[in-house]
Amino acid sequence: MQPDLRVGCNKSVIINKSVHPAYYIDYGCISAPSHYRNFGLQKAGNANVIPAVYDETVLALSILLTGLDKYGYADHKYCRAFWQPIHYEYLELATKKPALTGSGSAHSGDKNVLKEKVTNVLRSILLLLQANYPEKWQTVVREWGYLHERY
Repeated sequence: MQPDLRVGCNKSVIINKSVHPAYYIDYGCISAPSHYRNFGLQKAGNANVIPAVYDETVLALSILLTGLDKYGYADHKYCRAFWQPIHYEYLELATKKPALTGSGSAHSGDKNVLKEKVTNVLRSILLLLQANYPEKWQTVVREWGYLHERY
């Protein structure tokens, strides 16, 4: 059974459980946070995390991989073998990002026009059902799967 390496540590110093226990053995609980920047981690509230902004994530993962090699953690279970594929994935997506954002804005420009057409068709079907079933049109509308009585 592995000893709890965080005993005697200040809670504000402890980050999430993803930090390798060997790091606490090598650097001690108090000095470990001063090395987190060497692994691409940034302070966010009470935690140290990899940044969520896309470009910063790619840079942080590069720093993480470099830090793992530099400080001798490359061979541990959740080190280089775990983070390398994630880094490649982010690099690949970062190169495609500019093309994706341009096509997304082009499609969102058509959204209101298409929404208006769909609303007109739904309203027409609703009016047809009301005309064909004047007494029980509300029941028929629900059978057709309508959730609203107006469009």
